[in-house]
Amino acid sequence: MRRCLFLDIDGVLNSKRFLEESARGEGVRIVDGRLDATHHLDPVRVAKLDAFVARHGLELVLSSSWRILFGLDRTEQMLRSVGFRATFVGETPNLRDLRAREISAFLASREGRGIERFAILD
Repeated sequence: MRRCLFLDIDGVLNSKRFLEESARGEGVRIVDGRLDATHHLDPVRVAKLDAFVARHGLELVLSSSWRILFGLDRTEQMLRSVGFRATFVGETPNLRDLRAREISAFLASREGRGIERFAILD
């Protein structure tokens, strides 16, 4: 049985308080010629998510706008730099629509077949 977690990042792996205190309200940076928002990731929240995913044997799908801004691979790199060990099995399509429709489209796709249970962190 495949179990999946659809993950948003902003508000899940950071908070307004964290961004104000740690990121000092700073936006996206350019590091080594690439967009970077690693400083927007709260390592405490990332560790909690990582442990939760491992404990429950979940597959991760990126449903965050980060998939559009940075791409799946770059997002995963930024997460790894703050201790994330889990991997993503995919990302929702960019339908420029409601996230629920994008998740439904993923579940109906070849990649989503066989997912019997899912949750959404948004």
